[in-house]
Amino acid sequence: MSWNAWRDKKPVHLVLILLVFTCTGLTVARLGIWIASASGIERFSIAYWLLWIFGLLPIYNVILLIYAFCFGKYQYFRDKQRRTWQKLTGWLRK
Repeated sequence: MSWNAWRDKKPVHLVLILLVFTCTGLTVARLGIWIASASGIERFSIAYWLLWIFGLLPIYNVILLIYAFCFGKYQYFRDKQRRTWQKLTGWLRK
């Protein structure tokens, strides 16, 4: 999204978006630490990074939508995730 698109948004919109990202990031960070310590995974090991990449990244998207719903920005984040997924999988459709 270019800066021109952001110019039309109200400051409240931007604050809510930042709050959604902040809450999601903190939740996933705490969840990752809890899962790693509960399962006995040593910090910064290969298993730890695999947990983050393959376990927590998909969960991040779900938690992002949950917080977006709570803050009233569900439609905005769902559209962003849909466009991102289409860009990532665009090479499959060619």
